[in-house]
Amino acid sequence: MSGPGVFPTFLYYFAFTYLVVAIVLKKGVTEPLPTDITYAISLISSISAGALGAYVNRTIQVSIPLEPTTQTKLSTLLEAMGYRPISNANSESDSKRTEASDCIIYERPGLSKLFSSKVFIQTTGTVATIAGRASMIKRLTSQLI
Repeated sequence: MSGPGVFPTFLYYFAFTYLVVAIVLKKGVTEPLPTDITYAISLISSISAGALGAYVNRTIQVSIPLEPTTQTKLSTLLEAMGYRPISNANSESDSKRTEASDCIIYERPGLSKLFSSKVFIQTTGTVATIAGRASMIKRLTSQLI
């Protein structure tokens, strides 16, 4: 289980922030700023947005020991945060998985899923691996431990 790392997340926020700020400063103000000032402001804004986006929205994974109550605790915490299980990725047609491995995907219902990430929980033997957006996983593990 892995998602985009720090660099692709930084690049995504950097590029889009740069474009939006440059366009707004060039076309959206009544008196356009000189080009070099516009690009300098765009660069500073996009570096800040890229760093913040990469810090908050990168994908991380955490492994925790699987105890008899761990799955129940995880489900209860995720449901309290508004998440619902949407699929069980362990299927008989998937030849790469064994019966001892199980992956459950959680997401928020309705429009709120557009503004939050999915949470993936994979249990294998005696370990549960939780993957998702860094801010969400940190909040979940702090309440779990």
